[in-house]
Amino acid sequence: MLDRLFNAVNGILFTGGGAELFLNQTYVQTALILFDKVVASAAGPNPVALHGTCMGFQTLAIVASRNDSVLCRNCYSAENISWPLTLTPGALDAPVFKEMPAWMVDTFTTRNATLNLHHDGVPPEAVLENPALARLLTMVATNVDRVGAPFASMWAGAGGLPITGTQFHP
Repeated sequence: MLDRLFNAVNGILFTGGGAELFLNQTYVQTALILFDKVVASAAGPNPVALHGTCMGFQTLAIVASRNDSVLCRNCYSAENISWPLTLTPGALDAPVFKEMPAWMVDTFTTRNATLNLHHDGVPPEAVLENPALARLLTMVATNVDRVGAPFASMWAGAGGLPITGTQFHP
């Protein structure tokens, strides 16, 4: 059934929400299957795009790394606040930014344009310490919470994979 549904779409959205994210849960196991199908589709003539927002962003980190410990639970004070993005080196080369008009990149990097509604997140060091995650997702932006704790804020699929993710609600 999942194969038939996957073959009927050209994009998938992992939404925000309040679920507890652990590898052994049905939600994450299903997300893992879909993620792998998206990665495999990238080599074919009809790639399927995938985007994750907030909890969906966190889900992307877990399924890409095959490790739910990349998610730091209740580590962030980032509820109901907006900030500009801090781009990582090379971020502007990612398709998500290359295809974005310059005025929009400017808005995201200079104005409080990212609505954050989370207390869980992925610390930047978890990305750097996890080769499986870094092989599939590139961290293209970060933020710091109210007390200065840094977190990954935006993903782009590594190697041109049709995957994006935002910790914030765009």
